[in-house]
Amino acid sequence: MEEPPGSTEPLEELCESLRLHLKIYLHQRKNRHIWLALEHDLVVGLLDFYHQPEELFIRFICAIPPRHGNGTRLLRHLADYGLSKHIPMIKTTVSSLDQRAKEFYFRHLGFQKIGSRTEDLGFDLYIIKIHPQDLLNNTEM
Repeated sequence: MEEPPGSTEPLEELCESLRLHLKIYLHQRKNRHIWLALEHDLVVGLLDFYHQPEELFIRFICAIPPRHGNGTRLLRHLADYGLSKHIPMIKTTVSSLDQRAKEFYFRHLGFQKIGSRTEDLGFDLYIIKIHPQDLLNNTEM
């Protein structure tokens, strides 16, 4: 692995300290969850969400590398988790300018737009939702 410029510790150690920090952070916030997807001890995805009584709200999702199914796998686990906790809805927001994210949520996963708001920078932020079972039933996944 190539080291980032100015790094004072090997990248493997930096990844491990990040993993430990996220696990500690997870335990400090009751309704906030941060999940790491690991493959061969490498982080291939991260999902940050809030567990509310009536919904799971995705704050952030990242797949490394993108378009290899890691984000989809994380969301399938989230849907399973939601069903096990009897949560009826998964929600998040997506920028009207982010074509890749819109394709991921709308075409690939089946989310539906339920509202929007205009941000100060002049773009719309779509509020989107899906029922956990609908996410699991999506045939494109």
